[in-house]
Formats: sequence, structure tokens, C-alpha cells
Amino acid sequence: MTEIRRPRLLGVFAHPDDETFCAGGTLATYTERGAEAMVISATRGQAGQIRDAAQATRRTLAQIREQELRAACAVLGVEHVECFD
Repeated sequence: MTEIRRPRLLGVFAHPDDETFCAGGTLATYTERGAEAMVISATRGQAGQIRDAAQATRRTLAQIREQELRAACAVLGVEHVECFD
């Protein structure tokens, strides 16, 4: 008997938030239909802009951006998230 595997998606992006702006609709659509999704971010977003000093500092920015990435992926239905430095 042949096992039917669900479709898989892999999104590879340069920075956190690219997954949402570049492919958020696609990821959400396919995960809603049962696909397994993984997102890889090549950075933690540590070189990004800090628009609100109360939200992050240079020292904490990477951690904050990674948390935002993981939260966004949870909303999009992405099951696996990996960040590289």
C-alpha cells in the first residue's frame, strides 16, 4: 500500500519578515490546505532598523526579530522555523 504524503513547502529568506511580505499569502494558503511548511531565515535581522528604542536595542534586536519571525510563522501555519547567523 502506498502512503500518501502531504505536500511540503520550504521558504528561504534573507531576513525575518520577508516570509510575511514575500510569501505570507502562499504559505497560509498551502498550510491551511494541509501542507507542511518550513521557513529558513539567513539572518536574525540584527542589522535592521530600530524605529522604537523602547522595543529593541542593537544588543536585543536579533532576539526580538527572531521572536517576531516565529510569531508570524505560527499565524501563517508554518511548523518549522530556522534562523542562521
